[in-house]
Amino acid sequence: QTSNRAILGTWEYMAPEQQRGGEVDARSDVYSLGLIFYHLLTGESLSPRTPSFLNSAISSSWDEFVLTALENKVERRFQNGAGMLSSLGKLQPEIERHKAGEIQRKEQAEIERQVNLLREKVSDEVSAGKLETALQILEEAKATYPSRSDLTMDIQTVESQIRERDEAIRLKKEEERRQETLRKIETIRDKAAVAMKQGQLDQAHSILKKVSTAYPDHDGVKSDLTRVENQIKKRDDEKRAKEEAERQKEIERQK
Repeated sequence: QTSNRAILGTWEYMAPEQQRGGEVDARSDVYSLGLIFYHLLTGESLSPRTPSFLNSAISSSWDEFVLTALENKVERRFQNGAGMLSSLGKLQPEIERHKAGEIQRKEQAEIERQVNLLREKVSDEVSAGKLETALQILEEAKATYPSRSDLTMDIQTVESQIRERDEAIRLKKEEERRQETLRKIETIRDKAAVAMKQGQLDQAHSILKKVSTAYPDHDGVKSDLTRVENQIKKRDDEKRAKEEAERQKEIERQK
């Protein structure tokens, strides 16, 4: 028996009568098994607290089983392994529920691991600017795990980023087109200015009139057009005045 005790475990796993050096039998083994069950169910050594108090995942049905095995008085314990096994059989539904819960927890943990891996991949794709790829990964993950609200939020975030990116691209292209238009207008204005310097006012007016029709809100074009029209008016007025003076001279000569 001393040899068996040394093999079976340490002092705290012995029944009270065994610790006292008293007579031991199958009920002493029942007590030792009770200690093992207590530790397996609670993760702790024997204490006054019941297994269900220490482990909310199990029901109080386990308390009666374990505490019966741990009775200090041998006559109040399960009298042998068969009695203990019979009582354990009554806990089979509880064991099955616990197994099912454990399986569910493991499955949930695996889902969590897979989702976290996917979200890390999404983060990498977003960092690389591959928003459509990130969105595709999230949508596939959501189809696989439809109850995950965090995936829904991630999808909304990436969709928002795509919209913001597309809007930024649109605004950039719009600004590029605007700058290109301004460059074209300035080129045309320069051409009109050259014509004005060369005295080709009608040509300058024609050029500016066309660009004014295309871009009626451009202040520079409007200003140039007004200036050339004033010069044309001044030229025409001077021409008419000269013609009138010459006509008057001709009338004087005829007298």
